[in-house]
Amino acid sequence: MEAHALTVRLTRPVPFPFLVLLVSGGHGLLALARGVDDFLLLGRTLDEAPGDTLDKVRGGTAGVAGSPRLRIRPRRRVLRVFAWLSVRKAVLRVDWRLFRVRVCRADGKTLVGSLLHRNAVARRLSLAKHPECSSFSGGQAIEHLAKGGSRSKFPFKPPMGQHLDCNFSFAGLRNQVTKAIEKAEQEEGVRPGEMLPCVRDVAAATQHVVAAHLAKRTHRAVLFCKAGGLLPEDSPALVVSGGVASNQYIRKILKIITDATGLLLLCPPSELCTDNGVMIAWNGIERLREGKGIMKHTDHVVYEPKAPFGIDITRQVKEAAIKLPRIKLAISD
Repeated sequence: MEAHALTVRLTRPVPFPFLVLLVSGGHGLLALARGVDDFLLLGRTLDEAPGDTLDKVRGGTAGVAGSPRLRIRPRRRVLRVFAWLSVRKAVLRVDWRLFRVRVCRADGKTLVGSLLHRNAVARRLSLAKHPECSSFSGGQAIEHLAKGGSRSKFPFKPPMGQHLDCNFSFAGLRNQVTKAIEKAEQEEGVRPGEMLPCVRDVAAATQHVVAAHLAKRTHRAVLFCKAGGLLPEDSPALVVSGGVASNQYIRKILKIITDATGLLLLCPPSELCTDNGVMIAWNGIERLREGKGIMKHTDHVVYEPKAPFGIDITRQVKEAAIKLPRIKLAISD
């Protein structure tokens, strides 16, 4: 996550501190970057990541935020899943009658719910079968089809409207989309797995609600940082990184927020938003330059499957209970 936050500094000089919105298939968080290894965590996803939600709506194999994609084939991906489970001392329990895979701890307690299910929302829109989207990722397919759709035909409710913090939640939106798809299938006589005529409208509505949710939480983070004097008065910046950051519609919605609050919107080039190798290498260069986290001997290093990110001040953000001024989140086609 540090690598995502610092990638923009590979392409241009961006002085600390700056606000970071990280949105990808595995993560969703808001943080204030105060240095190469100094971050304040303002908000995070409480369930699944935004990219994971878009991918599940698109269709394919169900996943869990923060975990590898699980497919029966190819063998390499199955081995990756077992490697992920091994560091968490977890075991697989398979019920082939329900075609369901459950991930449990050694004591039997469920670690992650169902990863595969024949009726999972990941298969609902079946965009992998769409002739225009066969080679696209989930987010790319949603963005492409949304251009020809009308979001007003599916007025999905924005998540967490009554929660005055900077955390994200996308599971509820995914449930709304699933129910809307099921209703449309019944009304139009379409079997699950077949292409819905209104697929572009569903894509447009889903994309807009995801973008609006990200924008509103980011808006509150900006106001919180400004109230606490955490951002510089001269050229404060919002850096948006991660795979979802390449979505042009989401960038335009966030630009409305930055224009209204006087921030610069900075996004790494799309190819750097998903290139983990380059991001991690640059993170290493940044640390090497400042001599932080550099070890000559690693004999006594303790490895952990998940490292904490920065200093968690999400409670302070929630206690501030900042109400947002009304801003119209609409862009011209």
